[in-house]
Amino acid sequence: MLEYLDWVRIRVQGTDGIRGDKISDAQAQGSTEELKKLITPQNFKEYSYAYVRYLIETGRMKPGDEVVIGYDPRDPTGEYSRAVIEGAWLAGAKVVVTGICSTPGIPLYMMYRGAKGAIDITASHNPMDQIGIKLFLDIQGLKLFPEDEFELSAIFYKAHNEGFDPSIPKVGNSVAEGIVDASAEARKVIVETNLKPVNTWALDERGRPIDKPLKNHVIVLDCAAGSLSSIEAGGQQTPGFAKEVLEGLGARVYEVAPNKGDGRVNHMSGPAELEGKANAPITEKMVDDPNESIHNFPVLRELFKQGRLNRDKVLNGEVDVNGVCVDADGDRLFILQYVPGWTDPDGTEHEDHIAILSGDETAFLQAKYLRSDKCPWKDAYKGAIIAGTIESDFMTAFSGTELGLTAVQTGVGDKWILLRAALAWVEASINQIEKALPKRHDASFDERIAQLRKDLDSLKGDPKVSSAKITDIMNRLYALRDDAGINQVDIDKALCVIGAIAYAVGREESGHNITIRILETKDGRIIPVFFGDSLKSAVNTLVSIERLYPRQADEKASLSRLEEIRHPFKPGHKITLYAYEVNKDKLNDIKDPLQDLIKGMVKEKFGGMIDAIPQTIAEEPNVIYFRLFKKGRTKPEDQLGTIFVRNSGTEEKTSCYARGFPEMGQKLDDIVGEIRHFVSVNIKNRASPKARAERVILAHLLRKGLKREGANRSQLETVVRRAGLTFDEKGFTSLLKQLKNKEHVIGARSTDAGEEFIISDRGYRVAWEVFKIPGARKALSMREEEAAARAVLAGV
Repeated sequence: MLEYLDWVRIRVQGTDGIRGDKISDAQAQGSTEELKKLITPQNFKEYSYAYVRYLIETGRMKPGDEVVIGYDPRDPTGEYSRAVIEGAWLAGAKVVVTGICSTPGIPLYMMYRGAKGAIDITASHNPMDQIGIKLFLDIQGLKLFPEDEFELSAIFYKAHNEGFDPSIPKVGNSVAEGIVDASAEARKVIVETNLKPVNTWALDERGRPIDKPLKNHVIVLDCAAGSLSSIEAGGQQTPGFAKEVLEGLGARVYEVAPNKGDGRVNHMSGPAELEGKANAPITEKMVDDPNESIHNFPVLRELFKQGRLNRDKVLNGEVDVNGVCVDADGDRLFILQYVPGWTDPDGTEHEDHIAILSGDETAFLQAKYLRSDKCPWKDAYKGAIIAGTIESDFMTAFSGTELGLTAVQTGVGDKWILLRAALAWVEASINQIEKALPKRHDASFDERIAQLRKDLDSLKGDPKVSSAKITDIMNRLYALRDDAGINQVDIDKALCVIGAIAYAVGREESGHNITIRILETKDGRIIPVFFGDSLKSAVNTLVSIERLYPRQADEKASLSRLEEIRHPFKPGHKITLYAYEVNKDKLNDIKDPLQDLIKGMVKEKFGGMIDAIPQTIAEEPNVIYFRLFKKGRTKPEDQLGTIFVRNSGTEEKTSCYARGFPEMGQKLDDIVGEIRHFVSVNIKNRASPKARAERVILAHLLRKGLKREGANRSQLETVVRRAGLTFDEKGFTSLLKQLKNKEHVIGARSTDAGEEFIISDRGYRVAWEVFKIPGARKALSMREEEAAARAVLAGV
C-alpha cells in the first residue's frame, strides 16, 4: 500500500478537474492505472469525500455546513451522482442538490445560499462516454489551483488507501437525511438572475431597461442535450434554462438536441466539433458531405432552414438568424451566424453560409459594446481588463487595447481568467474599504492597506498561487474592515456599481467568456460574481450586436453589417495541430532540442527578420512558449505573435500552436507542422492501443496507396482486429476521426461503393519517421518525388 506522504506532490487533476472514460468499479479492480484516473463511482465517492475533508481541514467549512452538488445529464442511471453525494455526506457536509444544472449555475447557486463549496459532475464538452468532476470554492466561485489540488490529491489518496474516517460526524442518520433537493429554487434563482437588465445589458444609453431586446432575433438553439437543454419525454417538451431565458428576452427560438434522458450529450452537437471551423464559412455542401466531421449536424441543418425561411427579412434588415451553440455543461459558447447568398454586380454568385463566432469574437463584441457610446457604462470601463489565454487570437488583445482596455494574458483554462476577475474584485474591495475609512483613523490601517496591495500584486504572477493565499488576504481585509467599524453591506453596494471592479471581459478561444453579474443572495445581499457562462455570454453578445450594429432596409448594407459582426476586429492567423497518444511526461525531456527547432525554423522562414524569445508562463511553467518580435525589439507594441507547445490536461495529446498577424499565415503553418512532427517522432507512446492501431492502419493503407487504392471501414476494422486490438463501434469511429480530422494521417474519398480511406501525404511521413513501417521510406521518397514533379508542372 502506498503511504500518504508518497502522494503529497501528485495532482490527479487536469486543466479543469478530472475527467475520462466511464469505468465500472468491477472493471477497475486491481488496475492501478484506472484507479489513478478516478473515473469509477467508488473513486468519485472517495474524491468528493476528500474535497469536503479538504474544505474542513483548511478551515473553509465546519461539519454540517452546506455543499452544493449538481450535474449534467450524461449519467442517466445516477450511479456517479449518488456516489458523489454519499462521499460528501460521509465527510460531514450537508448536501444541497440542484439536479441537472449548468457548470456556472452551480457556483452561482452556491453563492446565493452562502454554501461553503460546490461539486459539478460533468465532463464538459467531452463525449457522452466520459464523465468527470469540477470543484468550486466560495471565494467568487474560484476553481482549485494546482497548489490546492496537491493538497486535495494527498487527502484523496489517504482516503483511498485507508478508507473513510468513521469518527467524522454525519448530517443525519442516513444519506437521505443529509441532503436537500433544491432543484426548483436553483432554477428560479438562475433564470431570474440571468434576466435582470443589469446582467443582460439590455439598457439604453441612459440606463433604462429595454423591453424584449431580442425580439428581432430568430435563434436556433443547440445545448448539446445537456444541462441547459429542454427535456423531452413522452412526446412533451419542458423548456430548459436557455430557452426560457432567450424567449423571455423576446427571441423566437427553435431548439435542436433536447435532453431525452438517455445521456447522449455532445453527440453531433455543441461547440467541440466546430472548433477549427471558424476560419472559413460552413456551406450546406459541407453538411451534406459524409467525410466532414460536421456531417448532418442538426443545428446546422436547422439554421440553414430557418435562414432561408427568413432570407428576405435578413436582407431587409428586419431580423437576424443565429445559432446559439453551447456544450453539455453550459460554459462554452459559439454563435453561428446565418449569411444569405448574394450575387455580385459582375454576376458572381455566393452561396449562403454559416459563419462561426468563437470565444474571441463574442468576447470582443461584448468589450466593444462596453466601450461604445451606446453603453450607459462606457466611461466606467476605461482601462478595465480584457483577459485572454495564450490560445486566444493574438489580435483580440491587440485590438482590445485600441478600445482603451488593458490586455492581460493567462495560461490555458478558464480558472486563470476567473483568477484575474477575482483579483480585480479583491483590489476593488481594498479600494472601497480604504475610501470608507474614517477621516481620522489609526495610522496602522494605512500600513495594513499598503501591505495588502503588495501581497495582492504578488499573486498576479505567482506560479504557486493558491486559494489559501487569496483567502488570507480577504481575511486580513475583513479584519481591517471590522476594526474600522465599516459595514460590509455598504462595501457590497459600492462594488456593484459598474466600473468599481476594473474588469471587463475574459475569454478563451474555445468559447468561455467571463463577465461580471449582479446576484441577490438568499439573505438579501447584493453582490458581484464572476463565472464562465455560455447563456449569459450568448445574451450579452446578441444584445451587443443589437446595440452596436443597427439594421438597414438595404441588401448591400445588410450583408456589410453581417460581415462587420463576423469580424469585429481584424483577425489574426491561428493554427493548432495535435500529436495524439504521446508520453506527455517526456515533453520536458525534449525541451532543449524543441526550442532549438523553433528558433531555427523562425530564423529560416522569416529570413532572420523576427526573433523568437522564450518566456515562462506563470500559470503553466511547463509550456514551451515563445514570443515573436521584430528583429532586435522587445516592447509589447513590437510583438508579432507567439509559438508554443503544451500538454493537454485531459487527453493523451500534446498541442502545438502559433498565433500572429494574418500576413504570417503560411510560414507559421509550416513551422507548427514541423513542431508537431518532431513531437510525434520523439514522444509518441507507440505501445498505446490507439497508437498500435494507427500503425496497423497506416501499414495497410501504405500498401494500398502504392497500388493507387484505398480501403473501406470494414477492411480497416479487420486488419486492426487481426493485430489483436479490440475497439467497439464507437471507439473505432472515434479512432478514425482522430486519425483523419486531428492527426491528418489519413484522408477519405467518396466512391461508388461508399467512403474509402487513403493514406495522406503526412501519413507517408509518419509511417516511416514515427513507426518505421517496412517499405515506408521508399514510399515516402516516391511520394516526395511526385510532389516535386507536380510543383514543377504547376510552375510551368
